[in-house]
Amino acid sequence: MGTPGRIVANNGVLFSESALKGAHFIELCDRRKIPLVFLQNITGFMVGREYEAGGIAKHGAKMVNAVACARVPKLTVIIGGSFGAGTIRCADGLFTAVLVDVAERTNLGHGW
Repeated sequence: MGTPGRIVANNGVLFSESALKGAHFIELCDRRKIPLVFLQNITGFMVGREYEAGGIAKHGAKMVNAVACARVPKLTVIIGGSFGAGTIRCADGLFTAVLVDVAERTNLGHGW
């Protein structure tokens, strides 16, 4: 039968609204004890004065915290690239990832 799970996926830059929505989704899955699968192709957080005023640092930190605090099993599949703080946010890269599966043409940024 299998185990139900939920997918957190991205393709490119992470914006403030996306980070906040992702944090809420991860927290909801954790409360319901639903495992998470991260499909990752991230270039990092959006930068710039406008985005910083819009809360990217605050909302990005909420997402990093949600990933770090989630007690459910997490599986990460890097399908494109993984750079900077986006790696931590999406892949649970520095916390408790069960498995990181790197595709043949994956491009990993600094720290890996």
